[in-house]
Amino acid sequence: MVLRKLTGPAVPDEKVEPIDAVLLSHDHRADIPDPAGRDFPPRAATVLTTSAAAERLDAEAIGMELGTRSS
Repeated sequence: MVLRKLTGPAVPDEKVEPIDAVLLSHDHRADIPDPAGRDFPPRAATVLTTSAAAERLDAEAIGMELGTRSS
């Protein structure tokens, strides 16, 4: 299977900058984020992601561990 984007972003990059924060839930799939989305983390002031993804990114990132919620 080959995934292809058929349309561009609804808002061009220059219209959303500066980027305050990126929340990256996972980075290990080829389609999430797409190649253009992979350019965002290095341009953001803060990147929050998993600890494993923080090690893989070409950006300063805060790796977060899963925790338990208290009631």
